Amino acid sequence: MRNLFICFLMATVVYLVQQGPDPVIEPATYLGILVVFPILGARLFRNWRLPPAVGAIAAGALLAQSNLLDTTTLQSVVSFRDAAFVWLGLYVGSRILRVPTLGGPNVTVAASILVSCSLLICIATGFLPLTLLERLQIGFAGAICAPVFTFLDPDHHRDEVGLSGLTTTVSVLLLGLTALIHSQGEAIIHVPFLTAAGLCVVVMLTMSELAFRSLKSAASGPGRYLIYIVTTGVLWKYAPVVGIHPALLGCFLGFLLGSRTKKRQDLTQPLQDASTFSGSFVLGFVSAETEWIHLIDAPPMAWVVAFSVVLPMAAGKVISGMVASRLTHTRPRQWMRTLPLGVAAMLILPSVVPDRLFLGSVTHPNEGVLPIILLGAVCLPLTGSVVDRVSDYIASRRKAAASSGGMELT
Repeated sequence: MRNLFICFLMATVVYLVQQGPDPVIEPATYLGILVVFPILGARLFRNWRLPPAVGAIAAGALLAQSNLLDTTTLQSVVSFRDAAFVWLGLYVGSRILRVPTLGGPNVTVAASILVSCSLLICIATGFLPLTLLERLQIGFAGAICAPVFTFLDPDHHRDEVGLSGLTTTVSVLLLGLTALIHSQGEAIIHVPFLTAAGLCVVVMLTMSELAFRSLKSAASGPGRYLIYIVTTGVLWKYAPVVGIHPALLGCFLGFLLGSRTKKRQDLTQPLQDASTFSGSFVLGFVSAETEWIHLIDAPPMAWVVAFSVVLPMAAGKVISGMVASRLTHTRPRQWMRTLPLGVAAMLILPSVVPDRLFLGSVTHPNEGVLPIILLGAVCLPLTGSVVDRVSDYIASRRKAAASSGGMELT
């Protein structure tokens, strides 16, 4: 079915390209390209036993450098990216509230990731001219995991999405809280803010109840797909009104839906089925917006900052992996998926890493953070794949030697 879907998208793209430019057809063509190529890149890397998420990122980067896409083109279809963010938020949020995820061991592991990563990053960046709040914000950004990377991997366990999503959500909320306090101070307790927040919560509770009752009354899978599509469209339109990122808003509603569907996990199956397509699309889109070409202009100080963030981040997550292996019996292979920085970190890092670190040598906004994104979102998962292959090879050699009576094969 997936192959038929991809072939249909490819045929649609070819047909639209042949029609020539048009105010409606041209954006549709670019949208088809942005959907198809990241999906194919993810599938190609998966067939090569490499992280599929890196394949989607690579496809987006190649599209950005192919002169097929520019900033204006991406802006013309950015609303579809926001809709995909809502879908991903719904899926991850529904997984967070699963009983295994909110159990004591997983909550302990998520807390250990947050504390160890933020603490080690704060210590490692102590030599930089940063305030304590700025170092703490970078630490929270480094604690963000990659639930999209996790569920794109075909061998992932279903509870891994909830664990990485829980850690990511808490990190983003703490990061947003520090930014809000820093920018508004005591204004956070003003009546208009509390009134708007309360109204948003009431709206989300109402929507979750309506969606749950509609899902229960739906007699088939297509009917449930339709309900989720309508819910996604409503949240997509509602997010700019309240000023909340679509993924975070979707995650909140998914959290509420997950609390209502604990005994009916089949109601969330459409979210899981379509998450691989929407995840690849979002990764490819964000990668195309990242403008990797500016990586060659990154100043040396940017690489120093990158290693000061990524290395302690990886160390903190490895320490948390030791805790996880004792509490949740998580295998090292599964834990490697929590190491990379996810799409949330790719979006947040440019706003938390100040430009003054680079002594005015940065001419493009992303030059200072591109090394962090490259090391955290691309190099770490590739390193994990290499380690995985080496461990598999060593295990196979030991098994072969044991079966041959202790004599190693040559």
